[in-house]
Amino acid sequence: MVLLLIKSSLSKEAMAEVIGLSSSRQVWLALENAYNHDSLERMHTLRDTLRQLQKGSSTVSEFGRKIKLLCDQLAAIGHPVNEMIALKDNHTWNWCLVQKRPT
Repeated sequence: MVLLLIKSSLSKEAMAEVIGLSSSRQVWLALENAYNHDSLERMHTLRDTLRQLQKGSSTVSEFGRKIKLLCDQLAAIGHPVNEMIALKDNHTWNWCLVQKRPT
């Protein structure tokens, strides 16, 4: 019952972390490992996803929500994105997310 409750509350991304696991303990440990504050793999995955994010057929609102979700997830694991800047290159605007290093 606990396993079903945990799995029913997971996002698609989180569900990918627990495919094939059969106990609530296994699922919990897999999620803890994937999403803990010290997970460099998680940080790199989120940053890469953010860098590669494209608007595609999404509305501007949907695209903005995707960016915010990824930024919030980075902040939640202790790696916040502090600013977003626009750079113009060959008449095309490219958005860059800048993370300030702690001093």
